[in-house]
Amino acid sequence: MVSNQVKNQLENMIVIPGGTFLRGSNDSPDEQPVKLVTLNDFAIDKTPVTNQQFRVFVEEGGYGNPVFWAPKGWDYINDNNIKYPNYWYDDHFNQDDHPVTGVSWWEAMAFAEFAGKTLPTEAQWEYACKGKDQRKYPWGNDEPTFEYANYAVDCNPEELNRSSTSVFAFPKNKSFFGCFIMDPRN
Repeated sequence: MVSNQVKNQLENMIVIPGGTFLRGSNDSPDEQPVKLVTLNDFAIDKTPVTNQQFRVFVEEGGYGNPVFWAPKGWDYINDNNIKYPNYWYDDHFNQDDHPVTGVSWWEAMAFAEFAGKTLPTEAQWEYACKGKDQRKYPWGNDEPTFEYANYAVDCNPEELNRSSTSVFAFPKNKSFFGCFIMDPRN
């Protein structure tokens, strides 16, 4: 029988069945080498963490409680006087159903600890994203369009007045296993 705590942690998560896949890509030197990786079952959030979810961490004193932080992370936020995410008060990025942005790895780790979860490893994230069919993008092999993602085509200066979008804005941006908005460009 699954405890209520585990049920609550698994709510809004997808359990990814273990398997073997080719990790990496020959498309870019920073994605090499390509190698066969085998993973056990793991759980991952269906969507990126939203501002609404992260707000609970902020409002319940997560930035002031060392119990959630690795020692180096605690030092980092204190040395830099960090009390909330970088874009927390920017209307382009702070809507409730938008992914939280402007957080360091340390902040992401502390939030995961607060939520009773862990961050996925790079291999877990890639497998959840592309699954067993070696898709180029989370949604498949079709090139990005505005149906799939919020992105700047050529990253021209006039495009730099950007904003995030709802984690539910692109229903076609769904990974092999059913996770949404896994493309890091969103």
